[in-house]
Amino acid sequence: GDEVIVPPYTFIATASAALAFGIIPVFADIEADTLLIDPEKIEERITPRTKGIIAVHLAGAPANMTRLQEIADKHGLALIEDAAQAVGATWEGRGVGSIGDIGTFSLQSSKNLNAGEGGILTTNNRDYWENAWSICNVGRIPDGGWYQHERFGQNYRMTEFQAAIALAQMTRLEEQMGRRERHAALLNELLDGVKGIRLLRQDPRITRHAYHLYMFKLDPIVTDKNEFIRRANAEGVPLASGYIPLNRNVSVIETTRMWTGEDRIYECPVCESMCEKEAVWLSQNVLLSDEQAVREVADALHKVSRSFGGS
Repeated sequence: GDEVIVPPYTFIATASAALAFGIIPVFADIEADTLLIDPEKIEERITPRTKGIIAVHLAGAPANMTRLQEIADKHGLALIEDAAQAVGATWEGRGVGSIGDIGTFSLQSSKNLNAGEGGILTTNNRDYWENAWSICNVGRIPDGGWYQHERFGQNYRMTEFQAAIALAQMTRLEEQMGRRERHAALLNELLDGVKGIRLLRQDPRITRHAYHLYMFKLDPIVTDKNEFIRRANAEGVPLASGYIPLNRNVSVIETTRMWTGEDRIYECPVCESMCEKEAVWLSQNVLLSDEQAVREVADALHKVSRSFGGS
């Protein structure tokens, strides 16, 4: 019955991880120009049951951690960073995952740093670390006996093989981050001002963007998002539609009803518009290609935009 505030524009695990333990995700809408959780929509969602806020660093762009921390401190809430897509990103010079109470990273196969599956949890709080370590290790405690199970936990440990792959991936992370940053900057330069395409705003306090995704929005001149994507795909550009709004997801609504006995529908009009009409994605592997390929992507997007009356 406790509640945690989350954005609706994120992977379902941000909500389902809470629901698995009877914690109810309460959706606060996103900013139209960043697609990140809107801090000014959070306080209206806080109730006596609220225990935390989950900041999703979408596509590798850190959420507004300064404002989110202010809100969390004001209301005595935990602040969790969902940094699944943001390994290496920084906010005002601080690495994501080190700013809130807990940070989580994904090592799933599509991620910038990947081991097939698995993940990493970071915290500066010893009690949180010990509790998390115990939950992942069948309820054991650090420095305890092998059969000393003092908490309810399960075997959530990643394998040694996955850990070895992740460690090896780390040796080339910096070089790959640099390449993504250069090619994202080039795409910004080549697409800026193209009628039909709108670039996202990047907060100057984002001192490093991880670019798990390169996202942009479509102008109203593009009357059919799916058709724009289809035409881009036909030009060889692997453009994707992205998320559907979690506040409208059937499984989230039904599981919430199972725990609360009621239907809870949260209005998030910005997110719903982005999902239906505007937001599109290029995955990070496109940014790992060479400069010529990036220029060809931009040329193709120009062509598709012109087909809708753009310039």
